[in-house]
Amino acid sequence: MTLGSLRPVWSYATYSGVSTLDGSDTLLIVPVRGSQLAALDPRTGEERWRHRDVWRGLNQHRLIPNRVVFLDGYDRLVTLDANTGEELWTVPTVSMTGWLHATPDVLVMGAWRDYTPLQAFDARSGGLRWMEALPHPARRTAWYAPLDALMTVMDDRVQCRALTDGRVVAELALPGLLATPMPDWQFSGPFGTPGRALLERGEGDQLLIITGPELHLEERHLGREPVTLRLVEQGGEVFFQDAARQLCAYDLGRDVTTVLGPLENTRRDRIPAVRLPDGTVLAGTSSGLLVRYAPEGGVRERVRVVKRVLTPLTLVSDTVCFGTQSGQVMAWTWRDVAAAPTAHPIC
Repeated sequence: MTLGSLRPVWSYATYSGVSTLDGSDTLLIVPVRGSQLAALDPRTGEERWRHRDVWRGLNQHRLIPNRVVFLDGYDRLVTLDANTGEELWTVPTVSMTGWLHATPDVLVMGAWRDYTPLQAFDARSGGLRWMEALPHPARRTAWYAPLDALMTVMDDRVQCRALTDGRVVAELALPGLLATPMPDWQFSGPFGTPGRALLERGEGDQLLIITGPELHLEERHLGREPVTLRLVEQGGEVFFQDAARQLCAYDLGRDVTTVLGPLENTRRDRIPAVRLPDGTVLAGTSSGLLVRYAPEGGVRERVRVVKRVLTPLTLVSDTVCFGTQSGQVMAWTWRDVAAAPTAHPIC
């Protein structure tokens, strides 16, 4: 099999670091200048619309069908029309909220650093659905799809609250979690769906896996101890960096860990890595590299692209999109195809 070299397809200037990126096959939502949101075509980098006067603070954004939702500053929740960028509604929230999760029906946030209670709003109208304080500080929150619930992971348990009314619908003891404090950054999207179990780290190389409406708990051992704090399943695989600074891929189905090769990366909260359709693995690093590995290990190519890769790698057709510390959103391809024109947005 002949493999093409990594090459840029488009880049889009944001004039400030991009640490949050959310999108789909048809729309990519990116922060610009720390005070705006823009919607891009992920295939070309073309700007479709821009929403201005976004107050920089804890702003996070999520894309759901036909809408873009974001936390504006410290105390507002805003919803935009995803096709036009027009503001649909805005509501006040409890100050210093965070950890936004969005479903087509309910928007829920709160519990970040134990500053605020959980708050849930109707996604269509902005009406407050419910508000609940947690009994203990949360390590993380997540949308757990099998129960259509908000899962909160605390030091010794997980608890699921129905998105409709906030009542506790399931609880599971979870002793032995990693004692190291967890990062502020959270994975978004539904968990508990096929190929995306909810994962938590135990001590050493222990991996705790939660699946199904009954909160089935399974313990695995990775064979190598990760330095990566937050792990996520991606289609049956888990990528992590081990203590020897090697990128590893754990196959949940085969219960096998493959060492892919060295990775110059100092971040510990998560690893920007993705399995490409040709079987190779692409990873981004805190030193601004894209590194491509053979399916069963070994570095195929290594390219310096920016100052620092900040976001997960989003796979869209034949390109991989990501945000950078250098004030750009970029798309690169591994295919042997001509690069598309670089996007030059109006600012």
